[in-house]
Amino acid sequence: MKVVIDGSIPYADEAFATIGEVRSLSPNEIKREGIIDADILVIRTMTKVDEKLLEGTKVKFVATNAVGTDHLALDYLKAKGIGFANAKGCNSNAVAEYVFAALYSLGLNLGFELKGRKIGVVGVGNIGSIVARRAERLGMIVKKNDPPLKRQTGDPNFLHLDDLMDCDIITLHVPLTYEGNDATYRLFNRDRIFQMKPGSILINTSRGAVVETSGLIEAIDKAHLKTAVVDVWENEPDIDVELLRRISIGTPHVAGHTLEGVVTGTWMVYDAVCRNFGLETVWNPEKIINANKKERIRVEDSNQGEVGFIDAVIREVYDIRRDVNDLAMIGVIPEVERPAYFLNLRNNHPLRREFKNYLVELGGGEDSVKNALTALGFEVA
Repeated sequence: MKVVIDGSIPYADEAFATIGEVRSLSPNEIKREGIIDADILVIRTMTKVDEKLLEGTKVKFVATNAVGTDHLALDYLKAKGIGFANAKGCNSNAVAEYVFAALYSLGLNLGFELKGRKIGVVGVGNIGSIVARRAERLGMIVKKNDPPLKRQTGDPNFLHLDDLMDCDIITLHVPLTYEGNDATYRLFNRDRIFQMKPGSILINTSRGAVVETSGLIEAIDKAHLKTAVVDVWENEPDIDVELLRRISIGTPHVAGHTLEGVVTGTWMVYDAVCRNFGLETVWNPEKIINANKKERIRVEDSNQGEVGFIDAVIREVYDIRRDVNDLAMIGVIPEVERPAYFLNLRNNHPLRREFKNYLVELGGGEDSVKNALTALGFEVA
């Protein structure tokens, strides 16, 4: 079989070489003429898979190494009998850890503690549930919204979105959907954003179009929101630089970029392809994930308080400020070059490790620091 893969997917060439002939293309090279004879297409969110791309090709199965499927024309795939799979849940820990890396960075720079803060989690699936659990362990007051889960479970702890508007922080973890009662396209439009608590913070690591960019810009300009954290953007990779200039943390769609997340994603789509075609799963990702022993890191108390100490530990693992600074440079390059710059940052982003891979030695600090780090997933000596 012939497999065309997005060459920016880590370990995809190694995995799919076990089942057939692999052709690796860059995202902008994945066009109809390049996949005419392919049996399997393995892509990321940058590639829109629809009739225009697939009509007249031999493609029998499409696998996306991503959680969302908004870039797949699912009705078309089903009508044509083309199989498909995504990597739902592959990077849940990674995105949750990104959220807390952002919050501790903001806490240090803006002067607030997480404990006692009210956080609204919109979408309580694989990622949102982890964020909610860790936030509760950190002493935050958690309010959850997830209409489908509310209907499915009847759990009264799932609240109406209106009931989250008094939160200090709202973090979004929903798929991008355009139709139905639970459509999330511009779920946070201008009106909804201005219903949020004055001085609050909005975090979006879901999909860019869940938030109306112009409304977010206006809310920040009018000081209704204190700031925002944005990892996903409307019209990626042609992002709105005016929004970027106004927010405290803007990154190039890399919240889920941990070694564990991307390897698990590759494994999930590889396994789905093998099952679809009745093939043996030969490639084993465990040797990659477990290649390194738990790393020991030591961090000294820098007298910046509990938030500063925890932020210092997180920065040893993932310094979110580097991503912020790298993306900020997009504003000084020619406009025509910006989409390519964004894609280069995203596709070549170094893979960090999840918090569970680190044993932390603390040089000072109270027990509350140790407890918070444990709640975040670190092992503390």
